[in-house]
Amino acid sequence: MPSTDPPAELSRCQDMLQAGLDLLDQGISVFDAQLRLVAWNRPFLDLLEFPAHLARVGTPFADFIRYNIDRGEYDPGDAEALLGERLAAAGAFAAHVSERRRPNGRLLLLRGEPLPHGGFVTLYSDVTEQRYLEHLSEHQNLQLDEKVRRRTAQLENANANLRRANAEKEQIAAALGRSEARLRLINDTIPILIGYVDHNEIYQYANKGYSDWYGLPEGQVTGRSVIEVTGPEVYAQVGDYVRRALAGQQVSY
Repeated sequence: MPSTDPPAELSRCQDMLQAGLDLLDQGISVFDAQLRLVAWNRPFLDLLEFPAHLARVGTPFADFIRYNIDRGEYDPGDAEALLGERLAAAGAFAAHVSERRRPNGRLLLLRGEPLPHGGFVTLYSDVTEQRYLEHLSEHQNLQLDEKVRRRTAQLENANANLRRANAEKEQIAAALGRSEARLRLINDTIPILIGYVDHNEIYQYANKGYSDWYGLPEGQVTGRSVIEVTGPEVYAQVGDYVRRALAGQQVSY
């Protein structure tokens, strides 16, 4: 049904998104074209040991760099030069993949991708153990099993169905529409399956990964039942978990 309170609906959607992002093992940050923070998750703060007061919408990218400079995160050098160098690199919005050794010894893999209308999204993965095993293999001339190579690009976005408000709330409705498009873009660029099922076991939302995985046209998962999408054989294995989740239990399998 149409939303009667767009601000409350937007707040609810943001809370759902934040809760979903905080469950991920990877850190994520999104900055807009003015290099201001748009979205993040708890692993982003934990992996880079940023204080909670920086985690707010609109925090300039420069504040994170200054915090790192002040605590000696980078190689010695002129503080303003270090700041200018990193701001220039961020402002270029170029795709990049790099590894960074933190002062605490942890090795992070950073993958940055520009967004269509400016800004960029960055994924942060702790690859300390993975790199250690690879180094051990090289020195001992051993071949590691595939299981030690962990796929590390996970992102979840609990994206609610945003509705346009009535005519007098058009400006708020437009903001909701832009927010939905941004979240869907992020969802569809991450190689995981994200779906939302109602109490009738009907998909109310599914990202592009769902369509690709099950060989359905994009957008054709929504409106179908779980058993119709997954097939009877898979449903026989997961149906009980689905019903338990719909009953309010937290399940993992």
